[in-house]
Amino acid sequence: MSGMKRNKITILASNDIATDQRMLRICTSLCKSNFEVEIVGRKLKNSFELDKKVYFQTRLKLFFNRGVLFYLELNIRFILYLFKVKPDIVYSVDADTAIAAIAYKKICKKKLIFDAHELFSEVPELEAKDLKKRIWKIVEKLVILNSELRITVSASIAKYYESLYKMKFDVIRNFPIKIANNENIDYSETDKYILYQGALNKGRCIEQLLKISAHTQIKVKIAGEGDLSNELRIFAQKLKLNVDEIFLGKLKPEDLQKITRKAWLGFNMLENNSLSYYYSLSNKTFDYILAEIPQLMSDFPEYEAINNQFGFGITMQPKEEKMIEVLSNLNENQNLYLSLKNNTKQISELFTWETEETELIKIVKNLFKNI
Repeated sequence: MSGMKRNKITILASNDIATDQRMLRICTSLCKSNFEVEIVGRKLKNSFELDKKVYFQTRLKLFFNRGVLFYLELNIRFILYLFKVKPDIVYSVDADTAIAAIAYKKICKKKLIFDAHELFSEVPELEAKDLKKRIWKIVEKLVILNSELRITVSASIAKYYESLYKMKFDVIRNFPIKIANNENIDYSETDKYILYQGALNKGRCIEQLLKISAHTQIKVKIAGEGDLSNELRIFAQKLKLNVDEIFLGKLKPEDLQKITRKAWLGFNMLENNSLSYYYSLSNKTFDYILAEIPQLMSDFPEYEAINNQFGFGITMQPKEEKMIEVLSNLNENQNLYLSLKNNTKQISELFTWETEETELIKIVKNLFKNI
């Protein structure tokens, strides 16, 4: 039995795989299920060294890091790599890796999995860029129609794609791996803070969060980097905030978990400026739940639905005055805060990766009836 050939899956990701928690979980789960797994991503200037995993990891250093030449180089390098390693399944993470995956599938007659982490053609960066949006819609359509298995992160995104292309999508949500949380934090301390974790990109309401901190003296910590990294630091300086104290940079997952568990509140707000955001269900939603901290969330369908059921946070529109009012109320109304926190604690074990990986393994194994 031990000598049986394992089916090989090669996963293509355009990001830095060292900090991609969704793909870490998926790769580990597939390995446990007797697949040979390799993930191929990018090596950036500020990339962490890769920790040893049960799966193979490869990072490519590209000449270009943005624009048409970046996507062209990325997919050419991926195609060449796929022909070299010859996987049984190619796993495309988002539309920006899809061209390479489709080409390999067609030429080598292999299977293709498409994992949509977002509505790629509907992200804020493509608003008012009609030509680019049309191109990405074509790429999305091609990878969806040519894939044997399609997964995504929320029911809303799944329904959107299914209505558009009449192809089934399975939902594998971004639940974190269960961790022990035995810390008792005293939130009467003066160092309590609101935490934002994630990419520093357009439409994440981080500017509003910084202005709230300047106006209310409530401390803020921001973990992550992105397109707006420099711009946001300059903005914070203009508000006379302590940039070094606020911006934590990109953190290793274990360090981020510690920072999250000690936060008073999680910040999970998005502007309603794209369908990708409107239908989202972010990683941080469940990271905050696992850390047993309440959160401020956008009043979008996925967040409203889950919060209406479990009452672990407050959903609202990203209006600065309203957010200040809500934060002031939470700060003064200890009973309300503790009620939200208790609800979060009660459900923290419901939304862990252990409940999702069974479904993932089942649908991937279904591609290979002989496994």
